[in-house]
Parts: sequence; C-alpha cells; structure tokens
Amino acid sequence: MTLPPMPALWIFQMQVPTDNSLVDATSRDIADANAEASAVVRVSTLVVILAVLVSLLSSVLIVWLYVGRNIVARLSALSDRTFSLAKGDLKSP
Repeated sequence: MTLPPMPALWIFQMQVPTDNSLVDATSRDIADANAEASAVVRVSTLVVILAVLVSLLSSVLIVWLYVGRNIVARLSALSDRTFSLAKGDLKSP
C-alpha cells in the first residue's frame, strides 16, 4: 500500500513551534559573554599599557644612572686630565 503524494507546499504550511524563552536565554548568554570578553580586553589593554610605561621608565633610569654616572663621569675626568696636561701639569695622574 502506498501513500498518496503530498503537495509540494506542505512543508511551508507546517507550523514550526518556536520556543522564545530558549532564544531569549541564549541571547542573554551571548550578551553576557560579549560583556565579559570586552571587560577582559579592557583589563588586558591596561596591563599592556602599564607594562610599556614601566619598561620606558626603567629604560630612562638605566640610561640616566649608568650612562650619566659612569660613562659621562669618566669622559669628564678624561677631559679634565687633558686640560691639565695642556696647561703643563705633567705630574698629576
């Protein structure tokens, strides 16, 4: 026994039950996940900015303390000795 053929439009005439509460709950979950992701991005951005500022500050301190105190001091001592030699002081170290 065979069934009679159904019209081609029977699929479009069927009512598909929708559960709006499931859609709403999923939409809320997605919105919450997006808010959490945005918060993580903001915190991560602040951490990266803070790390950059700390590294720049440490670079400035290293240049100021090492170069300023050691290399410039030695060059100043060399310059002073050169001037004393030019004045004729051959005995000072």
